[in-house]
Amino acid sequence: MIDTPVLETLMFLKKHGNAYITGGYLRDKLLAHYTDVQIKPKDIDITTDIPFQTLKALIPKLHVTEQGEKLKIGRFQRRGMSYEIKSISIPIEEDIKQKDFTINSFYYDGEKIMDLYNGLDAIKSKEIIPLQDFLTHCKEHPQAYLRAIRLASKMNGTIAPSLFDIMKANQAIFFQNNENRIRQEGYEILHSSYPQVGITILKDLHLINNSLFLSKEALQFDVQDTPFLLGFLSVYSNTKLIDELQELFRIKPLHIEKMHEILKLDSLPLQELSPKQLTKVIKWTRYKYQLEPEKLEAFFIKIRTHLQKE
Repeated sequence: MIDTPVLETLMFLKKHGNAYITGGYLRDKLLAHYTDVQIKPKDIDITTDIPFQTLKALIPKLHVTEQGEKLKIGRFQRRGMSYEIKSISIPIEEDIKQKDFTINSFYYDGEKIMDLYNGLDAIKSKEIIPLQDFLTHCKEHPQAYLRAIRLASKMNGTIAPSLFDIMKANQAIFFQNNENRIRQEGYEILHSSYPQVGITILKDLHLINNSLFLSKEALQFDVQDTPFLLGFLSVYSNTKLIDELQELFRIKPLHIEKMHEILKLDSLPLQELSPKQLTKVIKWTRYKYQLEPEKLEAFFIKIRTHLQKE
């Protein structure tokens, strides 16, 4: 289950101290193993007791920001994979206690995956359960509020009822995050495989009023195609939803402008489209009808007929 390059990196570090794979990489690997959710991890988190200055010597290309220097966290690339490594001076069990949710509380020592807080049960049920007192955690980490929604959207999951009640009664935590954090998490929620899950949660939390009329099927949108995604959401809901999401997540106005340009193409006859517009219409229709294969097939029959007449 653990990729060979990742295991090799872990073994290299373990020659110099204790080292563990933690965080989202393990979570996503376990989700893929025990459920139908397939998420490609962005990077791999490693926690170690190797002193930070020693890490700098071991990893010459370790990238460390000013904040990272204070927190003893750095990033590096190895064999085409991205890592974030953290040096700790406490036992790994104590460090894990500080995590946000049980699905993020695993760690791997190179031989076995340790699950101290029944995270595997939460993985199998695809449920977001806080590891500790959520309100206390959010005092220092308000991003956990956003992360709960994002994780549910990624894994087609649910937020534990007790946690949901706390989040609903404490909406102010959402807005304690800075604008960049809100925008970043918002884009990740909308670009997840199940944005309809996140949008439903936002509505149930009374952060927005409009919902998405779509079954819980996985969606596929390229990250750079935000205007197409917004157009899709407006088709399966309404433009009021887009207005609310723009305000809530600080979506850039340019994305909204391009969305309206794309939607206008639906009203133009094929014979009036320029080659560039036709290419955009084909791309847009692939996205729009990705869950409706019969409509998509009918569209391409129409396109072939149109091109044969040209």
